[in-house]
Amino acid sequence: MKKLLSKFSKKKPAQCERCCELTSDIASLIGRVIEKDIQISAHEKLLALKDEEISRLKSQQNQTNNEDSLIALLGEMIAQKDEKLSRLGDQQLLTDTKINKLRADIDFIWREFDKAARINEEGSDSWYDKPS
Repeated sequence: MKKLLSKFSKKKPAQCERCCELTSDIASLIGRVIEKDIQISAHEKLLALKDEEISRLKSQQNQTNNEDSLIALLGEMIAQKDEKLSRLGDQQLLTDTKINKLRADIDFIWREFDKAARINEEGSDSWYDKPS
């Protein structure tokens, strides 16, 4: 480069001076381009890290959404089971009521049967004489 510059400097000193300025400007521009390239490289690395973080967060969000869906589904299942349990409780209460009524009827029938058996043992004539 110096040889080239010295060649021009002998012939045209004004052009050589201008050439040195241009060379300096070019070197400065190359330096800035390298700096920008380094900055771009750093930004690309940051973007890659951010993309990884975004992917990780999206994956977590999907997992959270899946868990939320599962929780909602389980809530619906519990509500259905509660409703079924409530119906079964009502049926059990109705069954208990029927059983209690049947027991009361059976007790009444046994008492009436016992009365009839006593009356039969005492004789049919005395049955008309006794008040019930």
